[in-house]
Amino acid sequence: MNALRIIFMVLLIIYITFVHPKFLLHFFALFIPYIIITQYVLYTSPLNTGKSKVFISSWSNPYDPTIYATSKLKSTKVKEFCKEYTKKTGVKVGLTTFLIKLGGFALKKFKDINGNIIFGHYVQKENTDISCIVISDNREESDILTIKNSNKLALEEISRKVEEKKNNIKNKTDVVYNRRMMIAKLLPTL
Repeated sequence: MNALRIIFMVLLIIYITFVHPKFLLHFFALFIPYIIITQYVLYTSPLNTGKSKVFISSWSNPYDPTIYATSKLKSTKVKEFCKEYTKKTGVKVGLTTFLIKLGGFALKKFKDINGNIIFGHYVQKENTDISCIVISDNREESDILTIKNSNKLALEEISRKVEEKKNNIKNKTDVVYNRRMMIAKLLPTL
């Protein structure tokens, strides 16, 4: 639906530009001060970060019937397991790595929860792909990491992929992330 809105707006702007050329004068008379204020005057505003702009521009009204819930679990045994595993293998394994692996097993074991509704019919997925948000060490930048077939990977491989993604964000070597953030920095705020 957003693509149709964008196409409509572009066509409207093209139409108005050629039919009513003074529109451009009025448009830029408002748009240029807006860009100057949002990009230079309010540069340090918390709403002016690339991450905030991506969130603001990409979130829309909910459209799927998914229900999200939270629950509290005691994780002391899991934390102990992660510490022991880290000591034994030398690879840092944390709660995120453990939960990605656990999610992969859950999707493989309970196949009824791993699927899509396509044209009114439920179709089960074969893959057990898990996505998570990876946050940089300074907690200012984040990106999504998708781990394909997480139930088949060892904890070391999952941990390596998470750390690699975190380092790519930190060192700005992730090409897709850099391209997305470059575009997001050019977007105006609210």
